[in-house]
Amino acid sequence: QAEPSGRNNSHEGTQLHSWGGGLYLVPECYNLPDATSSTGWRLWWHGNRRVGIPPLCWLSEKDFRSDSRARRTWVDWKGAFRFFQSWCKQNDCFWQHPTEEQVEEMHRQVFREFIGNHIGFETKRSNRTAAVF
Repeated sequence: QAEPSGRNNSHEGTQLHSWGGGLYLVPECYNLPDATSSTGWRLWWHGNRRVGIPPLCWLSEKDFRSDSRARRTWVDWKGAFRFFQSWCKQNDCFWQHPTEEQVEEMHRQVFREFIGNHIGFETKRSNRTAAVF
């Protein structure tokens, strides 16, 4: 599948946040939402432009306070979503810079393969282990 070169430019001019003596991609008080797998996957790829959050796949642990719930949740999401990205690549349903529709298609494939057959995750959960699916 053909891909545009460079980074998805839907977040050109992403805002940097200053706290703790550094610059970060999210505000100090940012918390990941309790979310369905579909919402988490969309945030992973596209972030939330409405509130100035870039795609979560652009972030690193250093963008969160070391003691924050958001950091722990992001680490869990990163592990799960990178595993799912790998699976998508191996199963020819991966786009490097996906559109909203392609994000949904990747999620459908992953959900059908991993989640739909094991547990029903499409309900909101508040604990961080649910983020791993």
